[in-house]
Order: sequence, then structure tokens, then C-alpha cells
Amino acid sequence: MSWIQAKNKILKKIVHGTDLNSVNTTYRIVLAARQNISSARYGYKNETGFAVQIGKNNSIFIPISMLEKCFGAFDL
Repeated sequence: MSWIQAKNKILKKIVHGTDLNSVNTTYRIVLAARQNISSARYGYKNETGFAVQIGKNNSIFIPISMLEKCFGAFDL
């Protein structure tokens, strides 16, 4: 599968409310999908991404470029 195919599937399947928990985690819920993410600290400039809850009161932003780098690390 190419990155473009994977990206399209991710953007289609991961939506607000998607449960990303494993058997060992809780509170991993998508709070926002296809959100524009900007961060001077990390160099994200209005990128499409996701806000994901981690724990009861915290969340992280995951830009699609981060997922692309993870995908690129696979030896497919």
C-alpha cells in the first residue's frame, strides 16, 4: 500500500469519537479529526491532523506528516 492510499484510509476511518485504545489503555479517543494544526515549536504550519485525548485531562495533536514519517519507517 502506498502512503497516498494509507493517508486516504486514515482520513476516512479516523473521525471524531474514534476509539484508539488498546487492551492496556483508556482515554484514547479522537477529539477532532481533519483539524488544522499549527505549532511553531514543532514546525507544523496549518497541517491537517487529529486531536487525541490521552488521559482524563490531556490531549495531543498529531499532524498527518507525523503519520507519514511513521509509515515511511516501515519496510514495505
